[in-house]
Amino acid sequence: MMDRLDLYGTFGRLDRETSFHNLVIWNLKRIYISQPDVLIATEAPHDYAKYLIYEICLFLNIPCYKFVNWVQLPLLFLQNMKSDKILEKKEKIKNDFDSKMIE
Repeated sequence: MMDRLDLYGTFGRLDRETSFHNLVIWNLKRIYISQPDVLIATEAPHDYAKYLIYEICLFLNIPCYKFVNWVQLPLLFLQNMKSDKILEKKEKIKNDFDSKMIE
């Protein structure tokens, strides 16, 4: 993933590894301090920094979810990033349309 950011070949192997290890240590420290219960992302990780956070959370058995939208209708739902299961709603929201449909 880090190769994509280096269009002109100026990011050497040592620089790349140093940057990666610094980012790993920084993220591990932040996650250790904050002790998160869950990771909720707006989308699947597309760059190495976000992917690294995702992999650290998986390693630490922290549940990871992402928002998924459906373009055909204005729908937004949460999906488990590891199993691709969609979170189901526990109870139905009552609205005026439901009672009018029954009558």
